[in-house]
Parts: sequence; structure tokens; C-alpha cells
Amino acid sequence: MSRMQRFIVFAIATAVALFTGCGGGGSPVSPVRCSDGSVAPGNDASRCPVIPPPETVSVSLSASTNFVGVTYPMARVTITASGQSTTGKTVTVAVTVDGSPVNGSVMLPEGNHNICATATSSSGVKSNEACQVLAITWPEIVGRFVAATPTSEYVPSGLWAVVEETDSVRVNPDGTFNLHTLSALKDTAKVVVRGSNEVFPTLARVEKKYFASFVQIGSVRNWTIPTGTYAGQTVALSMEKAYKETPPQPTGFFPRWKLNQLGGTDSTTYAYLVGSYTSYPVKVAAYKMRSNSLFSTEDEAKLWARLSEMNQTMGFNLYVQSDTTSVNATGGIRVTFGNGGAGGMVDNETKGDYISGMVNISQANDGTFLILTSQYGGATKHEGLHASGPIHHTCQWSSLMEQNCLRNLPNDLQPEDVAYWHLMRLVRGLERKYSTRFSLAQMHQGERAFLLGLPEDKVSVFGPEGW
Repeated sequence: MSRMQRFIVFAIATAVALFTGCGGGGSPVSPVRCSDGSVAPGNDASRCPVIPPPETVSVSLSASTNFVGVTYPMARVTITASGQSTTGKTVTVAVTVDGSPVNGSVMLPEGNHNICATATSSSGVKSNEACQVLAITWPEIVGRFVAATPTSEYVPSGLWAVVEETDSVRVNPDGTFNLHTLSALKDTAKVVVRGSNEVFPTLARVEKKYFASFVQIGSVRNWTIPTGTYAGQTVALSMEKAYKETPPQPTGFFPRWKLNQLGGTDSTTYAYLVGSYTSYPVKVAAYKMRSNSLFSTEDEAKLWARLSEMNQTMGFNLYVQSDTTSVNATGGIRVTFGNGGAGGMVDNETKGDYISGMVNISQANDGTFLILTSQYGGATKHEGLHASGPIHHTCQWSSLMEQNCLRNLPNDLQPEDVAYWHLMRLVRGLERKYSTRFSLAQMHQGERAFLLGLPEDKVSVFGPEGW
């Protein structure tokens, strides 16, 4: 064999050995490569050179609004941004608000603002931009004022809404007001609406849950009776007189009770009870079968005569004659007769909207129903008014509802009785319309504080829920 032939044979043998291995017939071994693509020394990955990962930079961003000591419409915004490098390099952070660079904190107006931050390491590597939209809305109290009048509701001009005696705003012609105030950050706020001599100033302690929208019902101070016996007469109203207690009676013409009198323990806070029937006239039925004495057809005629006289004096269709079946089914006033003493009341007085009431007509010593006659019918009318709404007793004016006043009881409704009764009815109607309980109590406290110079009482306002 020639030299050339021996070389070719050697080359072929070497090639075969590479594919078949030496001394056996196993599969070829794939090379182990390092992260840089090179073959690991001795095919051992642990012997690869250590190559650190490339540097990355991240940024975090937060912004908070602080209203303390700030004047509307600006707010102080504190911005916190920090950057991190995976290789520990020094990082600087650039922050922009609406495209303009800022540092730390900035004063911003109400509205939406785009806050962004980018971090850059000392080696020049940058992070992605982190952004957030910050909506700045100043805390506010939103309300509305509506005044009751004998014939309508209206808003006088010149009113201001004042919160905590520091922030104020004009009341709009439609009675609405929107006041941006730091007081809206509190749990309660003192809200006063005043500025017109036509209406009572109102003073309300409003809870936070009502800040978004509450309606304050007020009233004119001079009530001109539009219809009835006293049509055209004007009564100068006073909430202090309306609520003045008549000892030993616990309330005035209008009722308010201390919470401990309503089952609670607080003896210093008043709950004001504003109520009326939801519709008029109120049905009245004579319950002869439930009475413990004979009641003649003549007596019944006298009863309806007295109630009709009240309708005429009121200038309002307050009562309508009905029967026991109808009153039992849908509500109304039940009139009974006997010797148990005269009395009148509404059921569930503290519920605001009344369905039924009760009147008892008592006998005289001679067994007759003397208080049904024209001469003494004021007693029947007195009890009838108790059953017409949350009306109690007073000595503050000459009134059909006098009790323990050491003077003769009038035999008919007086102008003040008519005016205050309609005020209660109409205010409760507006409460119902606007789903609110801010009304007579706040008128009373406004009159005490701003017209009479008296201290403000503690008042509990029941919310419209379940009222």
C-alpha cells in the first residue's frame, strides 16, 4: 500500500471514530454552551465565565392631596417618586405634572392632572415612564333652601349659606348652594342660611352623610292667612313661642322631646317631631258601638257641625264625615263617646306621616254631651285638633289649645292656631317632597341664635331613612 493510500485509510478511520466513538457504538455528546454562546470548558456549565445581567432601572410614583391651610380652588399635592437600579448605581428621578417638571410638592387647581416620573441611573440607563392621573376635587357641602309660605314655596333673594362661620357662598335663585370648604372634611358641620328678613334664619348641624346633598326647609316669618274665617290676617310667627313648654305639660304647641323621653338616655338633646297626614281631608267616623253611653242622632249632628266649623275657620277641608268600615280599612279619626274624659291624639306621633287618630267625647255630669254644643264646642274642637296632627298645648297666645293657662279657654280656633297648624302641615309636606328632616328644628335654632340671642340647643335630626 502506498503512502497516499495509507493516509486516506487513516482519515476515514478517524472520521468513523468521530461518529461511532472509540471502543463502542454510543450516540454523540452535544456540546454544553455558556450564556455567551461559547462551548463550556470540558462541557461543564459550572466552568463557564460569570457574566452579570444588563442593568435595568425601575421607578415608583405616588401622589397625595392635602387641603389643610389651602385656599379654594387650589390644593397642595405631595409627590413621592423613587428609582431603583439592579446594579446598585446611583439613580435620579425626574417628575413632571401636566408636562412641566416639578419637585416634591406643588399647588394644583381642581381637575385632572397627569403626573409622570422617569428614573435614570448614573450609567445612563433609563426606566420606563410611570404615570398616574390625579383627580383633585375639593371637599364640599351641597345644599338647597326652600321656604314654606301659606300658598306656595319660594326662595327669597339675598340669602347666604355660611359654614362654621368661616366659609360662605350666595344661595342661587333656585335655592341651591355649593360651598367648597375644609369643614366638609369633618364629621359634622354647622350650616347657617340667612340674609333675608322675610324668612327665619336656619341653623343646622349637618352630618357628613348629608354633605353631598341636603335640603333645608324654612318658612316666612309673617304668615298671612289666605282663606277661612281669618283670611287676610297676618300672624307674626315665632318658633320659640311654638315650642315653649306649658308646665306641667312637657311640650309646647309644637312638640319636641328630649331623647330620654323617647326611650333613650340623653336628657340634654331634643328630637323635633314634624308630622301630618299624607292626604286631606281626613276621614272621621263615629264609633257608637265602641262607646259606653248612648249617642243620639242629634248628638252626632252636633259633632259634624263642630268639625265643619273647624273646616270653615281653617279655610281648609281638614275633616270629612265617613263611616267606621272605611276608617277601619284605610285609616282616619275614630270618635268614641263616654265618661272617661275628653281626649285626642294621633297614632304613632313620632313617625312623621299619620294614618289614624282618636277623639273621645266625654259626658257632662248630667249624662249629656255638653261639649258638642255651640256654647262649649271648643272642647271638642280642642280634642279634634290633637287628632289632626302633632299639636299639643300652649299658653303663648290666646289659643284653643290652652292648658293650665289660668284663663278662659277660647271656644274656637284663633288666628295663631290656624297659622301654626298650616305651617306644620306644609313644612311636613315639603320634607316629604324633598326627602329631608331639616326644617322646624333648624328654624327654631336659627331664631334663637340670630334673632333672640339665646343659646343654641342640642338637636337630634332624624334622617329621611324610614321616616
